Amino acid sequence: MSYLINVKTGELVTYTSKKLKSGERVLVSFDRCKEEINANREWNLVNAFECKASNAKKWDKETHYADSCIELNENEFYI
Repeated sequence: MSYLINVKTGELVTYTSKKLKSGERVLVSFDRCKEEINANREWNLVNAFECKASNAKKWDKETHYADSCIELNENEFYI
């Protein structure tokens, strides 16, 4: 499991069951829309923001404040 931390605020946003490298940058969004042009993608993120992955155990105790997310596209997560 990896934790996704907001790059600007340093706060825990969400977590994912996917194992990411610590420090890896990903996009996260609360909104999505259907992809109409590119057949290789089913969804697009709307108003996405950048997060970095963390595998530090210090975030374990804070996961009850965050919702889990799903990966829509490579390195793009929807909450």
